[in-house]
Amino acid sequence: MQDLQYMDALIMVLKKLVSMITEKWLFLEKELNAMLDSFLENLPDLWHNYLNRCA
Repeated sequence: MQDLQYMDALIMVLKKLVSMITEKWLFLEKELNAMLDSFLENLPDLWHNYLNRCA
């Protein structure tokens, strides 16, 4: 009986850990997407500035 309680507690902890990792991953994915969007949005200006420096 006590073993089952330990197993239940372990399962709850593991489920919480997986949930936290999933939430963190989704947050990081959104952050990375925002950074990539910002970079791509500014890429024409960055490229133009680079070409002007090289000219």
